[in-house]
Amino acid sequence: MANDQSLREQFRGNVDSNLIRDILLFFVLPSLILIAIYLYPGSEQALEYEARNPTVVGIIGSNLAHRNISHIQSNIIGYWILGGASLLLMRVSGSAAIYRYAFVAYILILPFFASWTILQIFSDSPDILSRFESVGFSQTVGAVTGFLPIAIAYYYSELTGDTRCIQVSLGLFVLGFAVAFYSLGEVNNTVILLGVLGVAGLLYMSYQLVQSPETLAEPGLPFLGGSVVLYLYGLLLLFPPSAPGGIYGHMAGYVWGYLLPAVGIAVKTGYDELRS
Repeated sequence: MANDQSLREQFRGNVDSNLIRDILLFFVLPSLILIAIYLYPGSEQALEYEARNPTVVGIIGSNLAHRNISHIQSNIIGYWILGGASLLLMRVSGSAAIYRYAFVAYILILPFFASWTILQIFSDSPDILSRFESVGFSQTVGAVTGFLPIAIAYYYSELTGDTRCIQVSLGLFVLGFAVAFYSLGEVNNTVILLGVLGVAGLLYMSYQLVQSPETLAEPGLPFLGGSVVLYLYGLLLLFPPSAPGGIYGHMAGYVWGYLLPAVGIAVKTGYDELRS
């Protein structure tokens, strides 16, 4: 009993209160909101919007509405895996605030950019446009996949001292396009294998972070490799066999999920350099 109590005390002492707050605010709470919206009668119809005549409430709300249990389930699981990896990497790099700001942007700003992008691409295809009346949390899952190149670049910078985070992340982002289009519409054992490896790596990273925040960077290369595996998993997961509308919706989330924080980081970096 005494041993169990000491283990609990050690666990509480090692877990950063900010980490608990981040998990509650950026993972548990959004998941509960998504489930509550799905279970509430009529919520889907209330939050959907007409693709050719969208409203502010519809654009933001449609990102939270789901039409079936498999859709919401896959989105929540995907977000916890890919968003969790991003947050862990940014925490180790001492830049968790960037992820927090990015998440808020993904909920309040990204849907407008994604909606505009889809409207431009499919302006002459009303049958495809109608599929975006309820996009679900897929855009956000695509966005955190787009954020992973930034998180990996920051972690790489922490390990090597290389400060070219934007350049490294841009290279990974472009590589992601190549992977996505190469495997477009393909779901096979590769995705399953990457998913298993990625989840195992994420769980081990979480365990290491609980033991001591400093241990996550040791050894660095396996964690860096595991993060890249998760990134590939996210890319392959975003582009399953489906109608073009779904694929382009995920792509819009991926692109703007990278561009919004990347531009914000570049602007802030430039501003700080001017001030100094």
